[in-house]
Amino acid sequence: MQLPLVAYVDFVSSLLPFGVGVSRRGNMTVPLRLFLIYMLMGIVVEIVSYILANQKISNLWLMQCYHLGAYSLLIVIIGYWVRGILLSRILRWGLIVYILTWGFAKFSFEPFTGPDQYTFSGVSIVIAVASLVALFQRVSLENKDIWTDPQFWLISGLFLYFTGNLVLFSVLDQYIQVDRTTAFMVWTVHWYFDIMINVIFTRGYFLVGRR
Repeated sequence: MQLPLVAYVDFVSSLLPFGVGVSRRGNMTVPLRLFLIYMLMGIVVEIVSYILANQKISNLWLMQCYHLGAYSLLIVIIGYWVRGILLSRILRWGLIVYILTWGFAKFSFEPFTGPDQYTFSGVSIVIAVASLVALFQRVSLENKDIWTDPQFWLISGLFLYFTGNLVLFSVLDQYIQVDRTTAFMVWTVHWYFDIMINVIFTRGYFLVGRR
């Protein structure tokens, strides 16, 4: 399957923050290391999805499993970043609710044969709100130069990614039914947006150990 050039640029851009992060792993905190695993999961899924698409095999089941694993991990990561026992408890209970809802959905309104636009939209809202709270808490720290703070850049990238892609993925069921030309036009916006987010993540990991 031939994709537009921007799609391949998007994939290459996803390797940048991961590569920079691996090179800085000796100076990382636990959440930064977990975030590397999250990015590695995304890279692997991109490769497998491309192979499946070339074989004309649906990757919807793969994306559903990826969303469960990757976004559960993100909730754990943000739990490290937010301050306050109440917020941490809300995230832990939210993670349990998400996993249970995801499992129930596979046998009812979101089987593996279709997109997971409802559970994805729900967890995206949770991650967007939680990352925004963590971002405000980080910015409010006294004597903190946020522009040289790796955590600030990673949280900012997360917030932008989930708020920016929420509209697209919430109508994924309608999107996958359009013709290929229209699909590429819509997805091109997503690819460019991804590239910008990956640049932000790269900036974050570049700053690890440099302060």
